[in-house]
Formats: sequence, structure tokens, C-alpha cells
Amino acid sequence: MSKALRSKFAQFFPDPELVKKKKNDPNPYGQVISWFSKNELEIPADLTEDEHRKILLSVPGLQKLVSKYSPNAERDDETLLMEFVLHGLAEHSLLGKNVMEEGLTFSDLFSSVFSMDDFEEGEYGQ
Repeated sequence: MSKALRSKFAQFFPDPELVKKKKNDPNPYGQVISWFSKNELEIPADLTEDEHRKILLSVPGLQKLVSKYSPNAERDDETLLMEFVLHGLAEHSLLGKNVMEEGLTFSDLFSSVFSMDDFEEGEYGQ
């Protein structure tokens, strides 16, 4: 599924692998990724559509990014694409993603790695 998501992501948005290689061009994901360096986004599974959208809109630059590459997306599609961007960035190791029974959390990649290490240490009493 990871490979399929990465492939589909590049059909809708700039390929993050190519973006990394173009160091002189502005990174279209820069504002979104930067926000996650100090924040995390929890998306509970039991949200209404409006609550889901409101949470995604709290990420600066996310809606603007989707509007730029999918300008004709209707409201519901735009909401789906905003979350798709987060999943795509996580699959390209630009964001951390933690899937839980009660929802998802997106965060800075390094903070999610360290939090898993902390969890594992606490769980095993090390």
C-alpha cells in the first residue's frame, strides 16, 4: 500500500523526491512541513466531516497547496486531498505518522521516532 500511495501522490502533487533534488526551487511542502517541527496534528476517527476539515485547515499552507494543484476540487474532495498530502508526506519520510485505533497523529518525523523509542523503553522497563 505504501508504494501505491507514493505513486498516486506524485500524480496529484509534486514528487517529493524530485523536489529534494531541485534545491534552488522553493519547496511546495515547506510551510506544511515547517509547521510540524513544533506541532502535531491528531485526527480522531470519530470526527464529523466539518470537524475533520477544521483540524486539517489548522495546518498553515495545507489548503493553499491543495488549491494550487487541484484548483477545481470541491469542498469534500479538497478535505480528502488535504489529508492525502499528509499521508503522502509521511510515506516520503517528510512527516511522522502514527496510526492508532482511535485515529491518526501526524508529527515531525524525528519527534515521532523518539516518541516510539520512549514508548518502547517504558513498555519494557528499560
